[in-house]
Amino acid sequence: DVAMPGMTGPEVVRRARERRPGLRALFVSGYAASYRGEVLDAEVLLEKPYTLRRLATAVATALELQQVGYQYAT
Repeated sequence: DVAMPGMTGPEVVRRARERRPGLRALFVSGYAASYRGEVLDAEVLLEKPYTLRRLATAVATALELQQVGYQYAT
């Protein structure tokens, strides 16, 4: 999730990528529309609630993208 208690999602991803460069990230948020245009350093941003099909599509998109910079999952 983008917003979590104690540490934000972007901070978790930044720390994880220090150990594993190239790690792909997919963020979810109940407020995804408010993050449009903001650089989150994730491949995909998925809005809650989502269906299993939308989640699968978002995961596939995150794995296929070559450069970091999120896409708003619809």
